[in-house]
Amino acid sequence: MFTPRKLNRFLMTHIPVAWIAGIRVAKLTDEVCELQLRHRWINQNPFGSVYFAVLAAGGELATGIPLFREVKAAKRPVSMLVTEQQARFLKKARGRVRFVFNDMDIIRQNLQEALDNGTARVFTLTSRALDEQGQTLAEFRFQWSIKPKHNV
Repeated sequence: MFTPRKLNRFLMTHIPVAWIAGIRVAKLTDEVCELQLRHRWINQNPFGSVYFAVLAAGGELATGIPLFREVKAAKRPVSMLVTEQQARFLKKARGRVRFVFNDMDIIRQNLQEALDNGTARVFTLTSRALDEQGQTLAEFRFQWSIKPKHNV
């Protein structure tokens, strides 16, 4: 289920606003999640760059997709929810944008603790939006809450 092609189909059917904006999963491994976006008319702001909400969606999905994958792999029902978001925008986003997340160990540690203890865990995951030269355009911090479901 967690191939870029299947995830992009999932975006199209379950998060169509991200699909329409042009966000696509490029890579998902045990070490990294990478999404791509191309600046186009449909996702721009009046100032000729990518609209901040589209960037935030890419940043959130870069952290949420690997968390979702690990939750599904655990084969136990777990609730997951973004409880806080913080962003820093450093440069205008034009051309191709990559969203990169590579702190998989944070996900694994917190998920394992939640499952072992049966309690909720709250933790922060950080992703970055990069331009074609690898310069940081924006940084996103998403506070996630996960909690094992009981009596399911």
